Amino acid sequence: MKYRFKQLIFGLAIAIACIALSKMCNQVIGVFRSVNWLWVLLATTGLTLYQWLNASIWKDVIAGIGGKVSRGHAMRIWIQSESMKWLPGGIWGYGSRVMNSRVLGISRQLAAASLAIELLLTITAWAATVMWILPTQMGRDIMAYNTVSFKSGSLMAWCIPAGAICVAAFVGLMKFDLKRLPLVGCLVGSCGSIDWQPKWLVRSAASYGGLCLLNGSLLWLVTCAVPGLVVPWATTLGIGGLAWLAGFFAIGVPGGIGVREAVLAGLLHRYGSMEAGIAAAVIFRASQVTAELVALTASLVYGWRENKNALAINDPSVIS
Repeated sequence: MKYRFKQLIFGLAIAIACIALSKMCNQVIGVFRSVNWLWVLLATTGLTLYQWLNASIWKDVIAGIGGKVSRGHAMRIWIQSESMKWLPGGIWGYGSRVMNSRVLGISRQLAAASLAIELLLTITAWAATVMWILPTQMGRDIMAYNTVSFKSGSLMAWCIPAGAICVAAFVGLMKFDLKRLPLVGCLVGSCGSIDWQPKWLVRSAASYGGLCLLNGSLLWLVTCAVPGLVVPWATTLGIGGLAWLAGFFAIGVPGGIGVREAVLAGLLHRYGSMEAGIAAAVIFRASQVTAELVALTASLVYGWRENKNALAINDPSVIS
């Protein structure tokens, strides 16, 4: 019953969005005709690089909890598993990585623990990216918005202690035996106490932070390609962070599709027309999907050639 109700709400939201888009369909098509597709191609190329770099960091996360794996194999599994995020539920991509952990030579429990750490670092990095919006005019408007119990400028006062709590929680987690927590204890119980490697975790955190900036910069490149949009770089970074977080926490929406585009269009149209904001959001999603398909194809071809070579030399350790 709950699942059907969620489907009904999701379908209703899509219907409303389609009705709204139908009223400005001609205007949006007109914007597409004037797009600088060379800039879009450059952004798509950058997003392909982003996909590969994102996949490579999983190896560092695993190293941060004492695991030793091949970066190439970890990247291949990450990219192929990421393609399953489009299935309803949103957990299949993560589950696939856990199930394929034997290819990397690590236990499923260690792989699952690495996913928990990866999520923590990723969410923290995107939340930090949102902070780029604060010094901008949009950020000042948000901080000056008086609603509920917030008063003028109090958003920064909430963000600073919240960030400090996150840092303190992360440092404490590194020193804490996770098996003391009942749920996590069941998760990592069979792999013993985690062998924390702070150097690799710091490296992973910095890498995710850099990737968020790269992703936001590529979004800014797309906005530059769309006529009628003039968005400051720092503002685009913050908007991209808000859209990613909104899509991530939209439980049950595969890949956050629709949610992220709605947030992007709604915030970008402040710097241009709504039609231009919608066009930028759609183009950016299309560029991301294209980049994911390119990375997936390269991963599958690499895996096929690797398996073919392994069969030729009869090396079962390489065959996956």
